[in-house]
Amino acid sequence: MNRLTITIITIAVSFLYVLSGAAVAMTLDVNSIAEITTDVNHQVFGYEQTFAVSGDVSVWLDNRDPCWIPRIYGVNLSDVNHLEFVVDLNAPSCDRLAMSGHLVVYPVQEQSGPQYLRVADITNQSNPSIFNVTLPIPYINLVDISGSMIAYSGSEPNNNYQDTIYAADVTDPCSIQQYIISALPANCSVRGLAIDGSYISWSVENYDGDDYVQIADITSPNEPDVLTAQLPASITFENIDASEQWLVAHGRDDWQYRIFAVQNYQDTNNWDIQVLWRDGENGEYFVSGPRIDGPITVWVASTWMPSLGEGPAPLSDYDYMLKASYLRGNGGFTLSTLLVDTNNLRAADIWGSQVVWSKMATVTDLFKASIELECGDWGYKRADLNYDCKVDFEDFATFAEDWLKCTTPGGQDCGFGLLSGGTSSHGRPD
Repeated sequence: MNRLTITIITIAVSFLYVLSGAAVAMTLDVNSIAEITTDVNHQVFGYEQTFAVSGDVSVWLDNRDPCWIPRIYGVNLSDVNHLEFVVDLNAPSCDRLAMSGHLVVYPVQEQSGPQYLRVADITNQSNPSIFNVTLPIPYINLVDISGSMIAYSGSEPNNNYQDTIYAADVTDPCSIQQYIISALPANCSVRGLAIDGSYISWSVENYDGDDYVQIADITSPNEPDVLTAQLPASITFENIDASEQWLVAHGRDDWQYRIFAVQNYQDTNNWDIQVLWRDGENGEYFVSGPRIDGPITVWVASTWMPSLGEGPAPLSDYDYMLKASYLRGNGGFTLSTLLVDTNNLRAADIWGSQVVWSKMATVTDLFKASIELECGDWGYKRADLNYDCKVDFEDFATFAEDWLKCTTPGGQDCGFGLLSGGTSSHGRPD
């Protein structure tokens, strides 16, 4: 093998850049779709943040109690029979929950008593361990959990009832540590809250100016490092979620609903806000979400435009869609419709490639399925010249065929044909 051949092979296999662009390729594994609320008595709440998935377990709020006291049940997704287990049979006034690993956190309030957080450790599913966290405030607005650290927000009486962000370390239930992370100024309120690892993020509605997002590094929660990302004047973030390097949000741009994403969101000086989806495009309108784990985010949309009320036709004539986007490391993304249903899809959650969603027909049920990625969803290596997600001798043959054919712009054999068109469905030049 001569030096020129070695050089050509080295060049052909060393291009590692991943191209960006939108694609429609992620699908649900139809063989993995199953209803997980199999008990005939289930009464699932089903709306956003009333169920969650983490690892192999999904939990949900349930209203089957004859006195309408909320309960919490769970199921192992790998159990082919999806037999439920009890997490908590008495969660009064509970209206939301969050889950991370083997811990489930949710607010409860006994009649005429103070509100507090309850944490259920479901390591032993036949006998969950439950303990309570006393709150320094009368009532919480938002709550999330990552590992054994809980983030929550509420109005602080000692600060003129301004919205305040808190953290609670529940590693040791006998010695729970709580911290004030940040107190908002007057005329500001928290709209969304998320915690991922050692970062707490929250979106702020500023009634005196532009909205913003704050991110706190709580590696040392008693001395949090809080940074601010100012949003453009036309943009507001409402619901947010975060995972690894990504932050996603449901919000508005000039009063139109959008799904936004920000890569490397902890670097608040270099925010680049991407729009993943626009309300009204392709006749789709926002319902709930987004939720994210790793590079995949999911949300629910519908062809029913909420401002039309019931519209000119029965709601059963409208489609509901489970949407997903795969966020790439170079700022590109794919966009897919995983599921279309005439029944009301209310919300969705994700862990890894496992999605759980709620569907309301005569009652509300929960379903699960696995996302399947197809070639090109995560982009292509530049040396993958035939776009088959492999860099092999077929690509080398294509590369060698055009070797040194064009050395002078405008000369013979210099018609590349790559700049005149758009991009293919997977972001490669047409």
